[in-house]
Amino acid sequence: MKELNEKTLIEVFNDNTCNTGYVLQDGKTRIWERSPNFIAMKKVPLGELEEAMNSKGARSLFMDNRLLIKDNQVREHLDLPVLDKYNPTLEEIKEILKEESSERLEEVLQYCTDSTLNKIVQISIEMPIRNLTKAELISQYSGTNILDAIRLEQEDEAESKTETKKESSTDEKPRRRKKTE
Repeated sequence: MKELNEKTLIEVFNDNTCNTGYVLQDGKTRIWERSPNFIAMKKVPLGELEEAMNSKGARSLFMDNRLLIKDNQVREHLDLPVLDKYNPTLEEIKEILKEESSERLEEVLQYCTDSTLNKIVQISIEMPIRNLTKAELISQYSGTNILDAIRLEQEDEAESKTETKKESSTDEKPRRRKKTE
């Protein structure tokens, strides 16, 4: 066990599907950006995390693992639930969704938190998930029709691409030809 004090730097990851952050009572703001290409991680002093835990909004970010502390010793110190196999990180969710078998996914769906379930739904739509059995499982546990959501997402993307093409083609003036004699 390592010794923890208010200056101990703790790795905190953005395990949410969007930018996530909090504001402390003194007005200090800390934001973790989200990108599909990397997972934002910041080293935060334990004293700041203890202060954040006193804010209901910030505490919920840590309770739901949207801001993730992987060190269980620190989690216990901050009175957060210990990480378990039923609440995987975003990267682990992506791996589970890519696996051949759906057994591990169903086990997670049965016991995960609502926050983890929401992450699974969002990721399965963003990827999008291609395994019909897994899509049906997620739909059954979440109440969200994953296949319809994927279809709507794809239609929205196609529509926005069409609008962009129309805008760019109407912005250009036609080239005028000169008469040749």
